[in-house]
Amino acid sequence: MKKYKMPKVKPEIRNAMKSIGFTDYFINLFVTLLNCGEMNAHELSDITQVPYSRIYEILNEMVAKKIITKIEGRPSTFIANDPRDVFTYIKHQQEQSFNENINSSLPFLKQLFGEKRPTKQVQFTLLEGDKASRDHLRNLINATSHKLQAAIKDVAEVYPIIRHNLDFLRTKGVETFIVIESQFANEEFIPILENHCKIMYTPHIFQTLFISDDSVAFQTAKGRFNIANPKKEGYSIFSSTDMKYIIYIQQIFQNIWELGIPRSKLKISSKNQKHPRKVPQKESLIRKSKETTSK
Repeated sequence: MKKYKMPKVKPEIRNAMKSIGFTDYFINLFVTLLNCGEMNAHELSDITQVPYSRIYEILNEMVAKKIITKIEGRPSTFIANDPRDVFTYIKHQQEQSFNENINSSLPFLKQLFGEKRPTKQVQFTLLEGDKASRDHLRNLINATSHKLQAAIKDVAEVYPIIRHNLDFLRTKGVETFIVIESQFANEEFIPILENHCKIMYTPHIFQTLFISDDSVAFQTAKGRFNIANPKKEGYSIFSSTDMKYIIYIQQIFQNIWELGIPRSKLKISSKNQKHPRKVPQKESLIRKSKETTSK
């Protein structure tokens, strides 16, 4: 009579099988049936060293998990199922259990998440220097297809940079909403700007910000950011397509817009009316040279 042996299982294979739900007894019985074929409980107990007092309990559990199949008889025998089918079934069961656990716990966890408002990480692109800031601003405006929102600090300096880009948006039918500081309300370019943009005025804007199509936003600041030349002022832009940042910038803009004053209710000093200030000709962010406006 042929003497059967339980095949040796490498530790890494045994650990891999344990990670998906096999116990040591399961592994011993399964590999033995795969190697030896159909066997009864008494034979399996002798070969695998699984206590005979527990062998039927363990075998029936393996049948329920579709790892092996029981063939009724006197005595009943057992055969191993195809390992591929076994693993597929285990995966399905684990995914189903995982989804059930998510559905059970997620509503409670989401409620806690919403209440605590935890810190969120946001990815930014930093553009340094007048040229990089100017080019990014123009590209962002040109790429807008539906709606542009902006709060512009020192609009007399910024407007000459983007004048042609705003004209381009008008030809595309883009809705443009701009908040500017009331001190610039009587600039000579304001009637042109109001002709194709919705304008509101506010006493002071701390930082220029733009939002394009609710899909990209940025803030810009002017200051001495150049470590190599700390006396020189220049522009830097923080730009992001992260929705958390966009929502944050939209909220800032919405607050500024709602607190803004339309031109019809704005008090304009007689001094400004008699001597409207012209657009500055100095070089800085504008660099009114022979640059070609990018479109």
